[in-house]
Amino acid sequence: MSGPRTLRVGACLAGCLLTSGTFSPAANAQACRSQTTRIEPIDVRGKIIRQISVRSEGTGALPVVGSWLRLLRRTTTANVIRRQLHYEAGQPADAELMAESLRRLRRQRLYADVSMTVTQCAGLDSIDVAIDTRDAWTLTPVLRVVPPAMLSVGFDDRNLMGTARALSVTDDHTRLGHGGSFALTDPWLLGSDVVGAIRVSSIAGNLTQRASIRHRELSVADPWRFEVIFNRQRFGGLGDSVSTRRALFGSALVGRIVGGTARAVTVPYLGVELDSAEFSMLGRADLFNRTRARAFAAVEFGVSRRAASFDTASWIVPNRGFLDVPLGFEGDILFAPGRDRGQDALAARYDAWIGRMWMPARGHLIAVDAWTSGFLGNVREDHISRLSVVASGEARRGFWSGRLLVEQLLQVDRDRRLLSQATIGNDPTFSAVPRRYRFANRTAATSFERAIHIRPLGRASILDGSVFAAGSVRWDTPVPTTSARFAVGMVGARLRVLSANGRIASTRLDIALPVAANNRIPHSPLLSVSVSPLFDGTRMRDGRRRHP
Repeated sequence: MSGPRTLRVGACLAGCLLTSGTFSPAANAQACRSQTTRIEPIDVRGKIIRQISVRSEGTGALPVVGSWLRLLRRTTTANVIRRQLHYEAGQPADAELMAESLRRLRRQRLYADVSMTVTQCAGLDSIDVAIDTRDAWTLTPVLRVVPPAMLSVGFDDRNLMGTARALSVTDDHTRLGHGGSFALTDPWLLGSDVVGAIRVSSIAGNLTQRASIRHRELSVADPWRFEVIFNRQRFGGLGDSVSTRRALFGSALVGRIVGGTARAVTVPYLGVELDSAEFSMLGRADLFNRTRARAFAAVEFGVSRRAASFDTASWIVPNRGFLDVPLGFEGDILFAPGRDRGQDALAARYDAWIGRMWMPARGHLIAVDAWTSGFLGNVREDHISRLSVVASGEARRGFWSGRLLVEQLLQVDRDRRLLSQATIGNDPTFSAVPRRYRFANRTAATSFERAIHIRPLGRASILDGSVFAAGSVRWDTPVPTTSARFAVGMVGARLRVLSANGRIASTRLDIALPVAANNRIPHSPLLSVSVSPLFDGTRMRDGRRRHP
């Protein structure tokens, strides 16, 4: 226990340095002392929690536009904050559960700052706990540009009327047509401890309908977990040699913690699933020119491991928040034996993710993640394998970051091809890749950037400027092309807004110039706009990414 405890106390001391409060006498007749932390309180074990207070502050004035837009916002209600707490008045204090409560609040991405103040007065074996939150600006415009012909415009609100409900609406345009999308998430469906989510998207004949309900929070302290997922897709034009016409995926599973330790918790789970699709195979000598179906039903067996001990990285967005860094290996592995009625064969689906984040020294972070998913048996493989390595380090007035992504897809149906991560969020060269190569089965992409902090934005964000270099190679395309592979290198400049409260969110504008390619491409500046997490957005198995 001494090792993990030392790590947690070290994180707490680092967190205390991020706050303005320290141990200090209270100005009253009875000598009291208070500690304010954003990580974990110290010296509270065995104390009884006498009372809990919640103090919520609204958003501050926005840059340029001032404070009048705050009329559109409502301060997060105290009930929303209290629902994330793992402790109640009258209970013994537990520093680990108190730290987990702060992480749960940060994971909601509703607040610019979350802190806890613990006060103890002389002669008493009880403590008073105060939770202070400051709302982040969660109503944001949506503008995504992916050359040559994709544009999404709309809005996103993660804290609708201060209720923690999330609403997103977009108007989308592509070269094949236009449409829109609607998404709603309720963290307390009908007042229960269940998260409900729905998403509907209809763009140029492509229809997506997703719905899910799950346990309110997959946290360390919650013993039971369950989820039910529904995902239906219908595709328009047949643009490649193996085109899915329609797909349906449903899954229900339940799990319970076993063998929890101070460093990690393990959750085995059991469930059932239905995975079906109808697709056409055209134009390849090695494929039948006919329609085939996937109709796979199976029992799911899985195990998940999540970190229970964390450290923090505050240098990425200095004085504006920090990143919670899980210590140790994490992963989620699923095996589902069953039968595919469409291909009349016994089969099994596998779906796994394993990853780890390291902090070899203060100011340095390394994240390595690997994924694999697909089918075994006399059926289409539908195989995806992927490796991602990200390294980042503190530098003068900013940071440097490098990324490597390698991905392979084998006999992948169109609905599963959308799970690819070799898109603009992870590959800056994506905007320069011709459309026929964007569906390549194999990709290797790398990038390096040097970021400089320009100025703070509001209370919780910072504006960065950076220069970057990136390169990628794509080969083995489903549709035959004049060249077997496509390689491109580019240099560019980037403006990016970073915000951090437990995780790093990145909204970026890239202007890039291709400088080398093995095919003819326009050597003119390319503009792209994207929103994605900086480090940890896809640290889950592919099956879980089918959630709304």
